[in-house]
Amino acid sequence: MDGLYGLRREVRRLSREVEGMAGHVEIPQMVESANLLRANESLLRSDAAKTELLQAYRKYAGALEGLLLEILDVQAEIARLRRAAIS
Repeated sequence: MDGLYGLRREVRRLSREVEGMAGHVEIPQMVESANLLRANESLLRSDAAKTELLQAYRKYAGALEGLLLEILDVQAEIARLRRAAIS
């Protein structure tokens, strides 16, 4: 369970980081190459943060799927035990 909560915290942290970068990607009409380079660096950082966020979401979704499968297994076992008790 602690792993799931850790993944959830990581997803939230990365989401805040990506949201915080949104304001830094203002790209008005750029004429000078220096402005283009700065914008490119900003986009690269933003892309890296979004990639990291997607990886965290993938891990979190996998953990949730594992928990769901365990719950479904427990439900099936309970139903089997009930049928056995009735018989």
